[in-house]
Formats: sequence, structure tokens, C-alpha cells
Amino acid sequence: MYYLLINSLGEDNIEINNNIKQQLRVFKAYDKPVKIVTRNYDRFQSQRCEQLGISQADVINMFDYFQETVTIDHKKPTIHDLPQISKRAYEIQPHGPNYQELRDGGRLIAHVQIMPTTVGQVNDIQYFDEFGNISVTQNYDWRGFKSSEDYLHPDGNFAYTFWFNKAGQRVLQLVHMYNADKKVIPTSYHLENYHNNDYLFSNIDNLFSFFLDQLIKNDDQATLIVNNPEDLATAVQSLDSHPRIFLRYQHLFDPQQVITNSTSNRITDTIVSNSSQAAALREHSDQVMPAVIADMSLSDTELHAEYTPIAKRTHNNVVAFTDFTDDISFVTILKAWHLVRETIPDAKLTLCSKPDSRVDLVAVFKKINAEHLQKIVNVVIDQNGIDQAVSTSKLILFLSKFAATPTTLLYSFKDRIPVRATLSSELAPLISDMGIGTPISSNAEEIAKSVINLLQNESEQATAVQTIETARNQLTIDHYWQAWQKVLD
Repeated sequence: MYYLLINSLGEDNIEINNNIKQQLRVFKAYDKPVKIVTRNYDRFQSQRCEQLGISQADVINMFDYFQETVTIDHKKPTIHDLPQISKRAYEIQPHGPNYQELRDGGRLIAHVQIMPTTVGQVNDIQYFDEFGNISVTQNYDWRGFKSSEDYLHPDGNFAYTFWFNKAGQRVLQLVHMYNADKKVIPTSYHLENYHNNDYLFSNIDNLFSFFLDQLIKNDDQATLIVNNPEDLATAVQSLDSHPRIFLRYQHLFDPQQVITNSTSNRITDTIVSNSSQAAALREHSDQVMPAVIADMSLSDTELHAEYTPIAKRTHNNVVAFTDFTDDISFVTILKAWHLVRETIPDAKLTLCSKPDSRVDLVAVFKKINAEHLQKIVNVVIDQNGIDQAVSTSKLILFLSKFAATPTTLLYSFKDRIPVRATLSSELAPLISDMGIGTPISSNAEEIAKSVINLLQNESEQATAVQTIETARNQLTIDHYWQAWQKVLD
């Protein structure tokens, strides 16, 4: 069995989600036994599978595995369906479609939040102590069962989290404690009565290692393809079992750490996305000879699907993939857009990025407003928003080093949209190798010049579209599988 490891299928993993879909499709196309394996707790994972077009039967989550809820019927319980909520003991007060309150003689007992996009399905229930502090939160899975409970200190910090099986029995707990800096941190996981034994793990890496060993213990052909190696490499190097392990890097955030992980005797091979990344690693270490696979393929249906030609895209809309932690590229594109609008007054820009907890979006919008571009420059960080922005654009830009992956280039190939990447982008060498664009300098003047030249020049547009048409021949599923086959065989 091939196991495609990933942190989660959540929105915060938006780039890797698209890569994992590419991998799943090609392995299934060639009838290879394959599963996506997710580590992080996510009670909305089944909903995410629906949104991503991934069958839930193709996904195993670590917490679901221990909770014995990998496969479970989908129910939609309302507050009236829960046995612990007595209609006689509590007064249920509705407050519109989003939440309800439970009261006992006027005292607030609990706050019931409703699942988004549902009619009354319970999302979570917050219980209050006699002083009005939240003491316990019961969390319900999208599929309709109580999945976990969070117990809180009076100051609102976590104390314990408990996870339950479908019978409501506790199977796993996470303990939080104060550290020397008086910050509450997770300190240990307790797996309870697993095959009649209890286990203690000091962190999620150790728990994940144990889980993987359990998952593949009867699979002597197990192959792990690790798609978030920045987070998961430690766990897979600590297994008791000995599967083949491939570290699949989309970005080289920390080349030295990549080399350290790649030279472990537990790792079979390392895979990167383009030849430039491979060369960079070889420059740092003669012990690392990574394979190169770009997660890009189009099915026969996609290759022959209808699309809106650039000539019929009447607005001068441009999409730019950027990383808002890269302040220089952000400031540069705003400066460039002032220059673009001097020549093309109706040119509009959508900045696309992935969700990032390090990014203050309020500060991002303040910078846009300070440049008086609030009606000209939009920001999207979700898949639907990106899809909509691309659907009307005439040009796609790649600005930052770590913004987007090869899978993102499929937007260009599906809709024949010209692309340009700055020299700082990791995608620039791949775009150049495929013959669909020449890298541009990362300064505002050169970016503006490139945008203006393409938007105003129909012959330039036609040439760009023709190079994309030619390059599409490299994107068949057969071609993509051959790249994987060379590595796996």
C-alpha cells in the first residue's frame, strides 16, 4: 500500500491539498493501493473531503483511527436529539439560526453553536460554571457524533482534551500544563485501553509514529510518501517498522534541515519539485541526490474541457500569487500596480495566498488602503476565492519565493492563461524549463512593464497561449506516472 502522509486536509494546508489530489489520482489511475493519511485532529475532515472531491474511503485520520470512527454513518443531531439535554430540566432559547442557549431558572447553563450551512445540527456546546466561565466545551464531528471535550481552567486556558469513540467511551486524552514562562502548552498524550493497554506519549510526533506502526504492521509492502516533511519527518524517522519512506518537498524553506532529514538512514529518497531545487541541495551536500517530480497532470477530460479564451476575457484582471510574510514582494507589487494603472487605468489585481497564522490580514488591508488601492487590489486566501479570481484573469503572476507550487500552474494550463514569475519565485525555473514564460526581475518597474506588455499586446497574448498549448503535451497522467515510477521502482 502507498500511504500519502499529510498534516491535514484543512484550508490552512491549501497548497498541499491540491498536490495530494494529484498524487491520489495518478496512483488510483494505475490501480495502485493508496490511502491519504492525515495526522492532525479535524472534526470537519469529512466535509473537507466533500469539498475537495476526495472519497472519505480514501482517507485515514490518526484520531479517527484511535476513535474507531474512520467509517461511521453521517447523522445530523440537533439539540433536541441529544440524550444529555433534558427538555424538562432546561429551557432551550433559540437565538436565530446560529446558536441556542440552555438555561435553568434564568441561569445560563450552556451555549449551543450550530454547524455552519446546516439547520440546527450541533457544532459545539459550551458549559458555564457558576461564575459564568466556560468550563467544558463538547465538540461534535461534522458526521454528527461527540468527538472531543475541552476542559478549561477558570482563566480560559486548556487543562485537558478528551477524545471519544462512537460508543462515547474515552480513548485518548491530551494534558496541558504551565511551562516555566507560565504559558499553557500540551505536555502528554494518553492513549487509553488500546488493545487492553495504556500508552503515554510526550508529543504528537511520538503518537503519530506509534499510529503509523499500527497502521502498517501487517503491510510488508508499505511505502510512505511524506507530503509535509517539515512537520512529519521526525515522526517517520522514529518508526519501529521499516517501510520505504520518501520525503516529498514542495518548497525548500530550510535547505540544511532538508539535507539533515534526507541523509537519515531511514529515508529511501527525497523528492523535490524542480531541477533548480535539486541543484541547490546538491550544492550544499554531495550526499543528497533528490529526485524531481512536479505534481502536475491533466486528465483526458481536463485536456479537452471547454475554457474561456483570453480574447473573450474583457476585463484587465490579473492574479498574483504571493506570500504576505514576504513584505518586500508585497510592497513591490503595490508599487508596480500604480505604474500599471498609469497606462491601463482599468487594470485590477487579486493577490492570492494561503492562510498563514503569522500574517495579520488587517495590516495587509491597511497597506493596500494606504496606497489608495482598496478598490483596485483584492485579497483572497481560500480555494473558492482563488478559483473565481483566476476564472476572469488575463495573466497569472508568481511573486514570492514560497508562493504556490507546480500544481498551481495547472490554472494556466487548464484555461490557457499566460504566466510570469519573478526571479525570486521557486516556480520561475520550472516555468522557464517548460517554455511558457521568461523570468522577470523582482523590481516594480520590470513587473509593471511585463504586465503592461501582455495586457496591451494581443500578439504577445497569442504567443503565450501557443506556448502553453505546446507544453500541455507534457501534462498527461501517463507522463506524470512515469515520473513517479522512476522514483518508486
